[in-house]
Amino acid sequence: MRSWEEAVEAIRRDTIAGAAELAERAVGVIHQWLDQQRSMSLTHWKQDLFDLGCALVAAQPSMAPLFNLVNEVFLGIETTPTLDEARQQVRRTVQTFMHELRGSQSRLVEAALPLFSAECRVLTFSYSSTVLEVVRAARVRGIAVTVYCTEGRPVLEGRRLAQQLAAAGMEVRFGIDAAVSIFARQASLALVGADSLTHVGVVNKLGTTALARAAADAGIPCFVIGSRHKCFPAAAPLPEFHPQRPSEEVWPDPPAGVKVWNTYFECTPLAFFSGIIVETGRLAPEALIQTLSAMPVADVWRTQRLGR
Repeated sequence: MRSWEEAVEAIRRDTIAGAAELAERAVGVIHQWLDQQRSMSLTHWKQDLFDLGCALVAAQPSMAPLFNLVNEVFLGIETTPTLDEARQQVRRTVQTFMHELRGSQSRLVEAALPLFSAECRVLTFSYSSTVLEVVRAARVRGIAVTVYCTEGRPVLEGRRLAQQLAAAGMEVRFGIDAAVSIFARQASLALVGADSLTHVGVVNKLGTTALARAAADAGIPCFVIGSRHKCFPAAAPLPEFHPQRPSEEVWPDPPAGVKVWNTYFECTPLAFFSGIIVETGRLAPEALIQTLSAMPVADVWRTQRLGR
């Protein structure tokens, strides 16, 4: 086992943490790898880094920040002529990435607050640290907010959101996922986070499409919010967003003949949303696609298979 494999496996097993939190942990893994590297040729060093990067991406393929972190690392060392310069460049890249990731939250909050009316009833789903911060900020600014959220089966991360909202003094209505259409008829706005913003749709927790459809049926706007780190470059090979998870999470002892299907994520078409909120404001789906198309992709993704 290589030195980084255990840390990557811990990221793969994590079913609770959000994309930003996982990206921060991935930065720690890369720093640890840099500190432990022995003397080797630049070619062998880059190959080991590629193996680590692919393993991080494959650990949570729905999380665009992991891909973007690794992609920026690879872009940064494409032309570095020496091993020392390559190491220094990787350190600069991951430090800049984390600084920008942490700073994006406040800008997203400011971009989303104009969506809120004086009394706002927000429908959301699963767990999003960004949605949590937006709702908290709205309350601080004197907006009366009631949040309707559902549990997010099978690992119930919606409970975590409800607990943190209640701890912040928010009024919360909590229900099972099947209650989403009823909650939508009581809400005035639907707002969800994202794990990846791609040219084929928004990758997020399974149930996001049902929420978006329920919002449309109820006649309320539905927005998705995510930083630039959630944007998945259009030129990059899309990974598999639907890995199977343990069936025991859904049904520990199903009878013979019953095959349990358990996956966490789905891709909801961009057209299902009223808009996409990024740091610079509200984007239409067409504008998001233009943004994704302009994002650079490291040459290594074209020459070697992703997540091998």
